[in-house]
Amino acid sequence: MGVTFESTPHNWSARLERNELYVLADGERISMGRPSGRLSKVNFRYIDTVTEWLEYKMTLQILKKVAYAQTVEMRLDSFEFNLHPGFRRAMQKLISGIPNPQTAPPPAKRRTPVKKIN
Repeated sequence: MGVTFESTPHNWSARLERNELYVLADGERISMGRPSGRLSKVNFRYIDTVTEWLEYKMTLQILKKVAYAQTVEMRLDSFEFNLHPGFRRAMQKLISGIPNPQTAPPPAKRRTPVKKIN
């Protein structure tokens, strides 16, 4: 699981240099660290514009803390923002579709092909 941010600054020098993500979920500070994936793409529609995608991986436990918290504040570089309740409800709906590991069926066993010797 994870969360992805997209940014299109109008000046290449405005891109996120300090890209650590911090979450404050009901007062508990959670460091998500640096992005596990990063992609930058030059956009030719606007001069000196690059779209940047940052991906942060989360464990299911952290995702649940964020989704079910009453208040969620996030900070990415110098940007601070709240996570909208509607988005948290969408996260809860996503989580509800994940089977509980204790009740999930066991993974199917792979059949190993038998080599015939001539």
